[in-house]
Amino acid sequence: TDANLLLGRIIPEFMPETFGKTHDKSLDKKIVIEKFTDLVATVNKATDLPYSSENLAEGYLKIANEIMCRVMKKISVSRGYDIRHHTLVCFGGAAPQHACDIARILGIKTIVVPPLSSVFSAYGIAVADRLERTAHAVMELLTVELLQTLEGRATLEANSLVERLRDEENTTNVIIGVFLDLRPKGTDTWLSIPAGKGCGQISFNSMERILARFKEEYFSRFGFSPNAETVEVVNMRTEVSASSPAPNLKPSSLPNEKPGPPSPRYSRKVWLSGTYKELPVFDRRSLQQGHLLKGPAMILDDQLTLLVQEGFDAETDTTYNLILKDRIETSAAHEKYKTDDAKPDPVMLEVFNNLFMNIAEQMGHTLANTAHSVNMKERHDFSCALFDNEGRLIAHAPHIPVHLGAMEATVRHIILKNRTTMRNGDMYLANNPHQGGSHLPDMTIVTPVFCGEASPAYYLANRGHHADIGGITPGSMPPYSKSIHDEGIVIGSFLLVKEGRFREKEVLELLSSGDNPARNLPERLSDLKAQVAANNKGMTELLRMNASYGTATVLRYMSFMRKNAKHAITVFLKSLQE
Repeated sequence: TDANLLLGRIIPEFMPETFGKTHDKSLDKKIVIEKFTDLVATVNKATDLPYSSENLAEGYLKIANEIMCRVMKKISVSRGYDIRHHTLVCFGGAAPQHACDIARILGIKTIVVPPLSSVFSAYGIAVADRLERTAHAVMELLTVELLQTLEGRATLEANSLVERLRDEENTTNVIIGVFLDLRPKGTDTWLSIPAGKGCGQISFNSMERILARFKEEYFSRFGFSPNAETVEVVNMRTEVSASSPAPNLKPSSLPNEKPGPPSPRYSRKVWLSGTYKELPVFDRRSLQQGHLLKGPAMILDDQLTLLVQEGFDAETDTTYNLILKDRIETSAAHEKYKTDDAKPDPVMLEVFNNLFMNIAEQMGHTLANTAHSVNMKERHDFSCALFDNEGRLIAHAPHIPVHLGAMEATVRHIILKNRTTMRNGDMYLANNPHQGGSHLPDMTIVTPVFCGEASPAYYLANRGHHADIGGITPGSMPPYSKSIHDEGIVIGSFLLVKEGRFREKEVLELLSSGDNPARNLPERLSDLKAQVAANNKGMTELLRMNASYGTATVLRYMSFMRKNAKHAITVFLKSLQE
């Protein structure tokens, strides 16, 4: 029935305590439906909105998908991956039902559903590539002569690894690759750049090509161009992999299946995008290579129930994977949310809450990954936050609580001082406690985010505790200081990055000024660049979200979130008086 289809897709475990008490599954579903109906009535009473059961269930799905995507982004960003450049692979029983929604939220355009999706973990271990690698430290400046030396060494190592792999049984398609870990000399964080490949004799790319790739990756990660004149090779890694032959996974054909395009076995009504739609249901065994199936549709077999959302094309490849490709741009997928409603949708309020928090959290992961000092890299003594177009706090990742209230004042001070001169790609540095700072070692970087308008639509900021910012004693917190200048260098508003260019010379002059200049300038620069990289990551995610929903909708839900937070605190404080 429609209700059972809805419960099967939306809330298969809505009331798990009811299952197992009886063998009468129809009674179990009846209990679930009654409970969910009660929940709908409760929500409608609390929100004064006319939710139907289907609308509310769809809302739960949206929230669950956003939370799952938040975790997936967290894992990928913490390891330095841009998830949008990868393919989403489905395994497990429920994954194919969420796959299209998840891919669209993450900006992934291709989905792969293997033939053995429900046992894919075990199958994957059995057919995983065999990999052998070596790595050794280099710690020399990148030169043509060094590349020639490393090329010869890589050839010897690759041949040794290939011989080791030949001792493995059932290995084919040997692939050899060499990677160089590069960084600007004097910094801490390196990027791994492909250097060359080959079979038997390794052939390196030219130095110009390696440097060009390094500059591209560096700008993408940090938001400014590196000093490519003194690039250091930290490590060289040689990797040799060989794939195992995969068994034939061709599904058995349906009996008496007619040649030509597949026909659905039957159809079912399914709730999609706010309405019921009659979806054709296909047996996976009827989908042969070359058959293109356009969504919306459902594909079933004994391993999965796959929901192909509208805008996706499904096709079987040569190894019988189902390949789904999204032909709709992300912004078009969210077009229906670009409304001017004066009252928030509770579902979208929770969706935006997760989106905003995810941006701040990703900034934190980037900062921890790229920082140099123990304070930031190990102790995580920093905070990252998102602000609206007036500099009001919207989302603050769970970092250092002492930064929570003061950072908004710093952002507003930067806006006041630079409102008419801000340009796309600018970032500002400040630490003055009289203008929103905490103590001088806490350095704040503020980034205006432009969305095609003359003035910024949003602001991003992060505050990190530097090990030293000058002063009469190391650490910048002397107990015998008589003025704030005894504690270190005071910065009210300094243009740190100008239209995408990190002003290294100017910031070094600033940190070296005064009677008590900052110490360990290379570490200061490295941590400042890490803070810039964090804001750059936040800006990338924020612009992507803005493209999906539109500036007006995002700003409106930022306002809704602030009002909702005020309401929640008011209710809580009143409860303490009762």
